[in-house]
Amino acid sequence: MNYFYSEPNFFYKTILLKDKQFVAVDEVFENEEKLQEYLSKEKKSMLDSVIQGNIDDVFKIRVFDKDMGFQFFFPDDKQKEEKGYFQFSSEEKFNEALNFFLADKKARRSIEKKSQIAANIKTLMAPIIALIFTISLFLAAQQENLRISGSRRGLKTILANIAMTLGPTGSLIAGGIVTIILAFFAYKKLKESAREVVTYIVDK
Repeated sequence: MNYFYSEPNFFYKTILLKDKQFVAVDEVFENEEKLQEYLSKEKKSMLDSVIQGNIDDVFKIRVFDKDMGFQFFFPDDKQKEEKGYFQFSSEEKFNEALNFFLADKKARRSIEKKSQIAANIKTLMAPIIALIFTISLFLAAQQENLRISGSRRGLKTILANIAMTLGPTGSLIAGGIVTIILAFFAYKKLKESAREVVTYIVDK
């Protein structure tokens, strides 16, 4: 079967799956005829994004069920690895397209764990900042005559007042409690961010 999808909210906005061929572009076309007219143009802008190939050349597929999308890998004209990602607005479209790619293939199903590095770094920042703040409070509380100078005097004054009120021990206890709480939530979030991804490796 052949499928034509219009997905204006995603990167590849028009997707055509036909006769074991896939083609997708980053512009919206209302039907296959308009898409073919665009593809037949000899000159395209350098900013135009077009991906096309034969599904028989696809050797790996990663499935992201929650996002209703999948990533696929195939060799380009120079036999270098190229990859694409199709995302869909409905589960029906997602399953249709995935089945099109997997049809008549001997594929080994496995589970990969993918960690979201950028999100993990942001998650770790909170307890690290809390730890630095705790150390700063502790050091400030140990000084009898704390001099405030330089830029950000307002922030430094607030820090000095908190340190003087809590004292060295109080600063350590209060800051330590906050740091431990943030570290606990960061640990839970890091565990949840390790996503299990279903991967299909195609046997040639």
